[in-house]
Amino acid sequence: MTKMRKFAVTLMFVLICSLIFTVSVYASSSATPNADQVWRNVIEFFLTWIGRLSIVVAIFGAIQWGFARSNGDPEAQSRGLNYFTGGIIVLAITQAPYLFGF
Repeated sequence: MTKMRKFAVTLMFVLICSLIFTVSVYASSSATPNADQVWRNVIEFFLTWIGRLSIVVAIFGAIQWGFARSNGDPEAQSRGLNYFTGGIIVLAITQAPYLFGF
């Protein structure tokens, strides 16, 4: 029974592969601007959300720095400033494509 099952699985695998690999795919010149626009939309989506998250991280770092400053904890102050500057740097990176003509 196991030989028959192994043969059936192998035969189905070969048939599925032959169906998948025989599909004709081609690129036309009219599809290129559409693909470019889709890619641009995806990049803009990710840049927008990464920029928004970096603002949240920067605000969190500023709040953490403020609380650490009032408590006099130098380690927490350093950590808060690291979060703040990291958020600002990531925000600047996400805005750079718009500055350079994306």
